[in-house]
Amino acid sequence: MWYSAMIDGGDGGDTDIEADSLEEAWEEAVAWAKEGTWPPEGTRVDVHVSSVDDPDDYRQKEIEIEPDEDALMAEAGADQNCAHEWTSEGEGGCDTNPGVWSLGGTAMAYAEHCKHCGLRKLTRICGSQRNPGECDTVRFELPEDWQIEEG
Repeated sequence: MWYSAMIDGGDGGDTDIEADSLEEAWEEAVAWAKEGTWPPEGTRVDVHVSSVDDPDDYRQKEIEIEPDEDALMAEAGADQNCAHEWTSEGEGGCDTNPGVWSLGGTAMAYAEHCKHCGLRKLTRICGSQRNPGECDTVRFELPEDWQIEEG
């Protein structure tokens, strides 16, 4: 059977997929959508899949394109040869869960840094109460006053 897949959001696009079922076509459509050219910060896009022969054989869902952490680290000027070892020690938050903050509702923020090069990783998770189109984010930054941790 032939299915048509379409992306709303970002650069958009469409493709035809040959598959035995809507489920198989859906999996191929999501993989195809994730292979697209997206901003390194990640995004959310609507993917639509429908049978060419049966308009009732249809699925639509918003999917999240994950951030490209390697590209974001390079953009921040990170040492590409560093075997990053992340820790949240000394990043604030509470004593029992350093580097973690509640942002209200189900949203959370996490701060970590690499023990070797000092690169900071700041993650915001929207949780289940996200606004339409809102997606999780990751940001990297290199502090100017970094000193290598001992131990």
